[in-house]
Amino acid sequence: MERLDQRLARGSDGAGAGTALARFLAAVHGATADDPDLAARFDNDAMRRLHGDHIFDLPFAENDFPLEPEVADRAASLKTPEFRSLAADAYRRYLEPRGVLVHGDVQAGNILLPPAGPKLLDAEIAHVGDPAFDLGTLLGHVLLAATARGRPEQAAPAARAAWSAYRAGPGPSLRFEDVARYAGLEMLRRTIGAARVPGVQQDEPALAVLEAALGLVRRPPASPP
Repeated sequence: MERLDQRLARGSDGAGAGTALARFLAAVHGATADDPDLAARFDNDAMRRLHGDHIFDLPFAENDFPLEPEVADRAASLKTPEFRSLAADAYRRYLEPRGVLVHGDVQAGNILLPPAGPKLLDAEIAHVGDPAFDLGTLLGHVLLAATARGRPEQAAPAARAAWSAYRAGPGPSLRFEDVARYAGLEMLRRTIGAARVPGVQQDEPALAVLEAALGLVRRPPASPP
């Protein structure tokens, strides 16, 4: 059975799956909002922090991740107090118990695409947290795949459709800036972190994804492109 990452690698914009997943996330987030007992039932702090370290900290710290020289040089330029402060601010937000159940790992490799509609797998990082993180992770993978193929504009309709679907559902109100910053950080960790994706193994696509991701982190847009 095909996964979303495989479909994106074949050139799909992922709009249909992204829209369906955004509706599902809005339903889960809306159904679990403001439940006072939720945090006690989903106490998953160790996994949440381990996952967070790989997104917000380790890619921008001294590490031995195997990168091509040009990509490694660009990654080294992000190990500055200014950029690490941006990542740390996002990490603090990620750790806040914002009152909804989040899946925590809505990456394209965790999304199966059977005929009946997409299925989201692997909820081992589920926790009470920031709903913007789930949507940001999803959009980050859609944007990464299109950018790595040299066609970043192909991701725009999928991003707009997913954002509209989420906003139309019962989920909490989100700012797209927060979603976009999470998307950019997910793209960075999948390009220069420990869990790189196949589409960025070469210098040219990796550098293109890096620049696109940096724009989202430093200047997150108020709405999808």
